[in-house]
Amino acid sequence: MHARVVTYNLNVDQWDDAIAALEPVMGQIGAFPGLKSWVNVGNRETGKGTAMAVFDTLEALEAVTDQVNQILAGFGAYFSAPPTVDIGEVVAHIDNS
Repeated sequence: MHARVVTYNLNVDQWDDAIAALEPVMGQIGAFPGLKSWVNVGNRETGKGTAMAVFDTLEALEAVTDQVNQILAGFGAYFSAPPTVDIGEVVAHIDNS
């Protein structure tokens, strides 16, 4: 498994708007082939957040890179700084579902 981790900073005064803008793209994210899980966590007070998508394979992750970059670009107005992206192999995973 491989993961793409995006760390971001939102303008805190636009928090609610940014979260509302996320709703329409969640279906698109959920339909990514090979996606095992996706979670987005954030702090309303600081604007800091992290989104992590876990894929079956590196190839599946790479296949949706352009789509992910388009989604991120759509949130540009809400970011107080450019997000950072890290991609790596999942070295430990617990799934209690």
